[in-house]
Amino acid sequence: MKISTDLMRRAMVEKVYPLNFSEHFLLKRKKSPPFRPVKQVLRAMLSETYARSKKKVFENLYGELSTKTQNLEVRRFLKCGSLPFSLYMEENEVCSKTLGILDKVVYEDVVKLENFEHGVLDKMFKIVLLIAESPSVNFQTISNYAEISKHTVSRVINAFEKADVLFSLKPLGSEGKVVRKAWKYYFTAPVMRFALKKSVGLFKEKDVGLLFEDYLAGVFKRIRETSFPALEVFYDPYRNGADFVLVFMDRKIPVEIGFGKKESKGIKQVRVSAERYGADYGVLISDGGFRIEDGVIFIPKELFLWI
Repeated sequence: MKISTDLMRRAMVEKVYPLNFSEHFLLKRKKSPPFRPVKQVLRAMLSETYARSKKKVFENLYGELSTKTQNLEVRRFLKCGSLPFSLYMEENEVCSKTLGILDKVVYEDVVKLENFEHGVLDKMFKIVLLIAESPSVNFQTISNYAEISKHTVSRVINAFEKADVLFSLKPLGSEGKVVRKAWKYYFTAPVMRFALKKSVGLFKEKDVGLLFEDYLAGVFKRIRETSFPALEVFYDPYRNGADFVLVFMDRKIPVEIGFGKKESKGIKQVRVSAERYGADYGVLISDGGFRIEDGVIFIPKELFLWI
């Protein structure tokens, strides 16, 4: 949770992130991950020339890491493994504990950040449940659903961001476009979205792709904040746009998550965004192996899980 300016002057703050897959492996297996291809994967995304020159290396990496990844049940990690307490808990216990944490955030943490009436606090779960349905947030829809003003909706979401429950992703475009288009809001830990959707009986197995979107958005955010500040991350707000658009040194690289959806749809979205932003290529995070075809770099999801 973010702290006040007064306290900030007297405190040393170290940001703690949710577990990534490598950290989950370390804690669960009590041994170091086999390999973390952070630099290689990033360079492949940001340079098609590099990706082509290292094609054999990535094919071998995929062969090595895919076996280990399958053995660790990727789906369970995305549902339940992003917070340390969940390592040895059953799924229902993880959901119950996570909902308890969110309840505490609303009734203990948020009241320290914003001066809300009690009636608004009671509606916060309705708001966050609606966000759990989709990262794209329309303030007017939430306002109508929760029966509170758009201004109050904005304050509620801002409070959840300050409490590190949510973080936002802006649409790529001019300042006017950023103001007019909806922003996307992701959960800091994918288990939060899973627990919320499961609690009201709305979680379906295809939603694992949405949890992976939470996870990957968090990975990009962490990389930018800890080691790669020149990397900017947006999303394509137009029809059939890619999940993410990475901006680096005036180059724009569309990135689409193909996990849990038809590959043909992912390819289409990458190509549409690439044409829209004048990109020479795009990236599809896929269920298959590493390959490069017609301006699309297919990078296996396993490589992203380990970065």
